[in-house]
Amino acid sequence: MISLLSHNSGVHIYVIGPDIQSQNRFLLEQTARLYGGDCTVLNIPDFDEEKTPSQKRWPVFTIMRLFVSKIVPDTIKRILYLDSDTFITNNIDKLWDFNMQGKLYCGVKDCIGKRYKRNIGLDDSDPYINGGVFLADLEALRNIEISSSIRSFFRKHFYAMSYFDQDVLNHVFRGKIGILPPEYNVMTTVVKMEYDELCILRRPSDYYSEEDINFAKEYPCIIHFSSHLLSIRPWYKNSEHPYAKAFQQCAGRSPWKEHIGCKSISFHQKVITAIFHLWPAFIKKPLLYILGFLHAVWYPELRHLKNRTYINMHKNRLQIVDWR
Repeated sequence: MISLLSHNSGVHIYVIGPDIQSQNRFLLEQTARLYGGDCTVLNIPDFDEEKTPSQKRWPVFTIMRLFVSKIVPDTIKRILYLDSDTFITNNIDKLWDFNMQGKLYCGVKDCIGKRYKRNIGLDDSDPYINGGVFLADLEALRNIEISSSIRSFFRKHFYAMSYFDQDVLNHVFRGKIGILPPEYNVMTTVVKMEYDELCILRRPSDYYSEEDINFAKEYPCIIHFSSHLLSIRPWYKNSEHPYAKAFQQCAGRSPWKEHIGCKSISFHQKVITAIFHLWPAFIKKPLLYILGFLHAVWYPELRHLKNRTYINMHKNRLQIVDWR
């Protein structure tokens, strides 16, 4: 919030989450006013968690971002959605006037391979955006009923998913997704790796050019502190992320500044970091190809096989609550 308002004045922020306590509500609203903005805190609607599918890595309430048009006031026609692990480094006024060209969502392409897309019913050339930052046309979304489409998606692809609600977003709104320049969602993977390394590891399908990615790294607007094996997130003092210091300086002005702690680096993180930073190229590159095979081929293929094996056993249990 502070990073957003430090670079963009007069913004009205809606903070949406499960069971936000009254003290935190007050502090959020006070902080927004202090930096020249406004804040409205909204709890997500109640839902039956037993009937809503989830995965261990993603809490079930993350699916709520797909229903944001039902949560914020009807007077709002367009929103910029930001995950809580994003950090604004520049003015983003251009996004308010961005031409969505009739698309319902516009976001930054995620760096994933074709096997992940095929697992959720997409073609290799279909765009696949990251769900951490996106523009949404709420006025158009309010005229669409998506609960049945999501239920159908879960019945067919639940065990093949790798990125939960992000997979749902890209499948259900296939053909209605537009693309933002990559500087509006610079993920940790992009920051920590060179372009050729990224392509070997992720084997992306329909991704940005090296020139586009290098520009985004040089002139980022939104940093996304997404999880990555080579990085500790910056709300830990010992984070080595290039934007950790900037984040921590900003966090030091917030009411929650005392919550910045330290995190131990795991053994496998130390090994992988050593491979990327200490080992010579003639060793690192073959290992990258091996890791790329495991990440882009082997893992999604396992999920595909699991989906084929188990989907018939669970199809009657996979539901999603209609929040209309």
